[in-house]
Amino acid sequence: MRRRLLWVGLAGLLVDGCATRPVTPPVLPEPYMRVIEPEAGVVQLEIAARRFTPRRGTGPTIWLTGASHLGETAYYRALQHHLDECTLVLFEGVGGAEARRGPELRRDTAEGSSLQARLARSLGLAFQLEAVDYDRAHFRNSDLTVAELRDLMSGTGQAAAAAGETNSARTEAAQSFEQLLQVMQGESFLGRLMNLGLRWLGTQPRYQALAKFTLMEMLNNVQGDLESVGALPPAMQELLRVLIDERNQRVLVDLRRELPRLSRADSLAVFYGAGHMRDLEIRLRRELRYEPRDEIWFAAMTVNVTAAGITPVELGATRELIQRQIETLRVRSPRVR
Repeated sequence: MRRRLLWVGLAGLLVDGCATRPVTPPVLPEPYMRVIEPEAGVVQLEIAARRFTPRRGTGPTIWLTGASHLGETAYYRALQHHLDECTLVLFEGVGGAEARRGPELRRDTAEGSSLQARLARSLGLAFQLEAVDYDRAHFRNSDLTVAELRDLMSGTGQAAAAAGETNSARTEAAQSFEQLLQVMQGESFLGRLMNLGLRWLGTQPRYQALAKFTLMEMLNNVQGDLESVGALPPAMQELLRVLIDERNQRVLVDLRRELPRLSRADSLAVFYGAGHMRDLEIRLRRELRYEPRDEIWFAAMTVNVTAAGITPVELGATRELIQRQIETLRVRSPRVR
C-alpha cells in the first residue's frame, strides 16, 4: 500500500515490421523540458513549445505547447500571449464535453487542484489553473471526463478491453486512480500529511529553494516519461496508460475534427502538460504526417541557489542522488510506440 501511494503521488505530478529485414527505428522527439544555468548560481527550468507543419501539402500550423503546472507568473503571462496568438487552443483539463470552456473547467476541478495550488504557494510559484485565463472564445477543452477515466480504469470501456489487461491490474489501477483523486483533493491521510509539510516549507526560504531545485531536476530527468520506469507494477502501468495514452488519443480525435476547418494561415495549439508531449509528437508525426520546424523555450521557474545559501556540493549531491534513483528505475529498453 505504501509503495502504491508513492507511485500515485509521482503520477499526480504532474506507445510492424518484418523480422527478416532491418526496420528503421522511429525518430524519437527531442526533450520538451530542460534545466539550464543562465548565470552563475542560478538554475532555471524551461519548457518548449514546438511548431509543426504538414510534411506534404497544405494545412494549418500546430504548436505542441508543453506546460508546467507550477511556474512563475511571468511564465504564464508569456504562455498566455503565445496561446492568444493562435487561432484555436485545445487544452488539458479533466472535464470533457461538459466543460468546453475555462470557467466551467476551473469550477469542476477546483477541489482536485487544491494540493497543486498549495504546493505552488509553498514554493513561491503560481498554479496553472489560477494563472492562465481560459475564458477565451478560441480555447476548447480536449480531455476525458472523470467518468470516462473511471470507465477506462475499470475495464468497461472499449479501449481498456482492447488493451488486454488482466482484471486484477485494472482493479488495482482503478483503486490507484481513486487514491490519486483523494491525494489531489487533500482528503487522504497522505494528502493531509503533505499539506502540513507544504505549510512548513513555505516558511523556510532555504529549504524552499532546495525543494524547487529538486523538483526541477526530477522533472528534467524523468521528462514526463513515467512509462519508461521499469519498476512500475502492472496496475501502475495501466494507470499511466490511461492518464497518458487515452487522453492523448482524445486530443488526436479532436485534431482530426478541427484541422479540416482551419486554413493554411491558421495555427492550432495543443496546450497540455509537458509529460504528454513525447507521445503526442510521435502520434502527430505518424498519424497526421506533421514535422517539427522550430521551437520556443519558456522559462517556467528559476531559483537563485547562491542567494539561498545552497552550496555547489549540495547541488551536486542532490543531482547525483536523483539521477541514480531514476536510472535504477528506468527500463533498459523502453517501449517505443
